[in-house]
Amino acid sequence: MGFNSDFEKEVISFVSEYITPYAIEMDVTQNIPNAVIKNIADKGYFGACVKSKYGGQNMNAYDIMSLHKIMAQGHGSVENMLTVTGMVTQPIQRFGSREIRDKWLPLIATGEKIGGIALTEPNAGSDLRSVETCLTDKKDHFVLNGVKRWITLGQIADFFLVLCKLENKTIAVIVERNNPGLKIKSIKNMLGLKANMLAELEFTDCVVPKENTIGSEIDGVSTAINFGLDEGRFTTACGSLGIAEAALSEAIKHVREKDRLNKHQLVQKLLTEMIVDVESAKNFCTAAAEAREIFDLSMVRKTLLAKYVASKAATSVTSNAIQILGAKGCHLNSSFTERLYRDAKIMEIIEGSTQIHEVLIPKEFLYV
Repeated sequence: MGFNSDFEKEVISFVSEYITPYAIEMDVTQNIPNAVIKNIADKGYFGACVKSKYGGQNMNAYDIMSLHKIMAQGHGSVENMLTVTGMVTQPIQRFGSREIRDKWLPLIATGEKIGGIALTEPNAGSDLRSVETCLTDKKDHFVLNGVKRWITLGQIADFFLVLCKLENKTIAVIVERNNPGLKIKSIKNMLGLKANMLAELEFTDCVVPKENTIGSEIDGVSTAINFGLDEGRFTTACGSLGIAEAALSEAIKHVREKDRLNKHQLVQKLLTEMIVDVESAKNFCTAAAEAREIFDLSMVRKTLLAKYVASKAATSVTSNAIQILGAKGCHLNSSFTERLYRDAKIMEIIEGSTQIHEVLIPKEFLYV
C-alpha cells in the first residue's frame, strides 16, 4: 500500500475549488466560512480517521498524509481544523465507552458536530503535566473548574475534550458547549493560522456526568490525550510539509519569471536549501506514515521526528521564499507566501513545540 494518486488529485481539485478562493477572506475575517465547513463535511473529510462503521472514511495513513499536506496548501487553518478533529476522534474511538462512541463518532464523521480539544492553560503550555484545571468527584457526577486558553475552534466547537486533574492524576472528559458552567471568550489577532477561531474556556462549577470520561486515570498525561497528541503531531507534520512544498513552488515560479535571478549563486543556494528541506520533510513524513499504517513499534518515534523536521523545514523554506520574492512575498494580495510564512511559525509551536520535541526525541532513543 502507498500513496493514491487519484485521491491526491481529488483533494487538489477540492482545495482549488472550495478552499483557495476563500483564503484571503479567512485571514482578513479570522474565520472559516460556514460554506467551507459545509463543503468539507459534505465531502466526508471530517470523518477521515473515523471508522466506516460510524460513517467515517477510515483513511489509511498515506491518504491522511496527502489530505493534510494538500489542505495546508489551501489554508493552514483549514488543515488545522481537520487536525483538531483527528485529535478529538482518536481518543474517543480508542478509549471512549460504547455509548460515547455511538453518540459522537457519527456526528463527527458527518460534520454535524465540531469537536475541540482543550489542553493549554495560562500556566501550562506544552508541558501538559502542569495542568491546573481541576475535576472534583461528587460521587454521582464530577465538577470542573479552571481555564483553558488558545483553544482552536473554541468559537464554534459543539463540545470539548478537556484535559484536567483528578486528585493527583490526569483525566479527559467531554464537556458540551451548552453546559451552563462554561463561559467562552473569543481570541483574535494571532500571528498565523488566523482563522483558527481560538477561544478561552472558563469552567466554573461545571457539572460533568461521570459517563463523559475518556480513558483511564493515570499519572502524567492521560493515555487518551497522548493518542490525540500523536495524531495531531502526525497531521501537523504533513501540513507543515504542504506549506513548505507550496512555498518552494512559489519561489521556483518567481525565479523562472525573473530569469536573471536564476543566474545569482546566492539564489541558487537558497533554492538548494529549500529543496533539501522539503525532500527531508517528505521522507520523514512518509516514514511516519509507513510505521503508522502497520502499527510498527517505531511509529511514535517516527511521528515525533516527522513533526520536528517538517515544522522546522516549513519555517526555513517559507523564510527563504520570502527572501527570494522580496516585497511581493510580503504583501497579502500579491503572493500567498506571506501567509505560508506566518502559518509555518505556528506549526513549530502547536502539538508540542520544537523544544518539547528536542526533549522527547532523545528519550525515544535512550530508553529502548
